[in-house]
Amino acid sequence: MLTGSGRSYAATMRRLAAQNLADPDPPSLVVFFLGSHPPIAERIAAAEAFTPTGEG
Repeated sequence: MLTGSGRSYAATMRRLAAQNLADPDPPSLVVFFLGSHPPIAERIAAAEAFTPTGEG
């Protein structure tokens, strides 16, 4: 991540999802057939679990 902050990235993803009226957690079939990127909920979970290298 450019900022090295998973929290900032997660907050940005939440704002973008709200602004674009995105479904944060679409049904699995929709993701399978139409998804070209991970759903917002998955991106947020990954960002919140992110630990910069060297910080544990």
